[in-house]
Amino acid sequence: MTDVSKISLPPSTQQFISKLKKLGFSENQILGQFFLLGAVIATPSSDEEWRRSLASVTALVPFDYNISLNQLIGSRFIDQEQIIEEFLHWLGIDHEFRQIEIEGQPPRQVLTPKSHGLFSGTHTSVKTLADIHHLYMAFFEAIGVRMSANNTSASDALLCGIFQLKIIWSMDNHAAGSINSSLKNLMSPLLFAIRSFAMCGEPSRIDGLLDTQVGLQGLWGGLDDLFMSVAWPFQSWLFFKDGEQLMGVEEASTEEFWSHCCLHAKSLIERGSGTIPKLSNTTVELDELPAWGSPSFNFDNVDAYMHSVWGYNHKTTNHYTDLIHYRACLIHCIYSSVCKAQETMN
Repeated sequence: MTDVSKISLPPSTQQFISKLKKLGFSENQILGQFFLLGAVIATPSSDEEWRRSLASVTALVPFDYNISLNQLIGSRFIDQEQIIEEFLHWLGIDHEFRQIEIEGQPPRQVLTPKSHGLFSGTHTSVKTLADIHHLYMAFFEAIGVRMSANNTSASDALLCGIFQLKIIWSMDNHAAGSINSSLKNLMSPLLFAIRSFAMCGEPSRIDGLLDTQVGLQGLWGGLDDLFMSVAWPFQSWLFFKDGEQLMGVEEASTEEFWSHCCLHAKSLIERGSGTIPKLSNTTVELDELPAWGSPSFNFDNVDAYMHSVWGYNHKTTNHYTDLIHYRACLIHCIYSSVCKAQETMN
């Protein structure tokens, strides 16, 4: 990835890329993420959304938007049509494509979702958070492999993403909008948080969070203020004391991390039970989650519950990004169990 450490990218973007590497993404997957960042801003719903996106993306990767995309990327464009088709195939969501008729040729559509054998691993059942995350990771890797072979930079990867979706849009704007919506809305929490930081105008802000906090930011994004009023301070107590990071927490084993979180949950109840919301008063719905203090609240049961809901348990954390999701979900469950226990308290 030739642009990662060069001055052609702003320092804030270089810092953003360095954080992605710390989060466990390969160079190919980082190129894939830059491609996706370009793709998801290519079909805005309004002129105002385009202006906002343009300001953010040019802060991430400066380019002259007054120059046509064809001139900007030209011969360096790498078509990713087959990889997008494979992603849509495994995703399993029906998109309505119009039939394009060209005289002398049979009707065709802009994309035909199907497997081209380009993705690593199997993705036959995309149902859980873990499934969708693994599909995106395979998607990023496949895109990055082709781009790395052509010595594509991160900035060119982003421009390729814009150009790719613009081509689809010009041929079938309804399908392009539907595909774009899927790409944006189905990201795993970690990927959603990364995209949010990339588009905030100050991408280096992601480096101000610990790895698990990035996952939590994505998992908790959009939850109501009542839940978050105690949730975010609680997670902060897990990792910091008197403004200083508690060393070793993120490096702890799964069992040690569980014990650490439960110890702080107990302290939370002892010193602030009056401020902890009832789970039923929030927008969080975890019906089968054991309540704090109940006989069924233990590591094995919560671990099994997480697997049933998100597809993660302590045995499915081989990749670091999976471990980030697992820890974020574990914190979410422990805090939510405390909120659930408030239902029976006076």
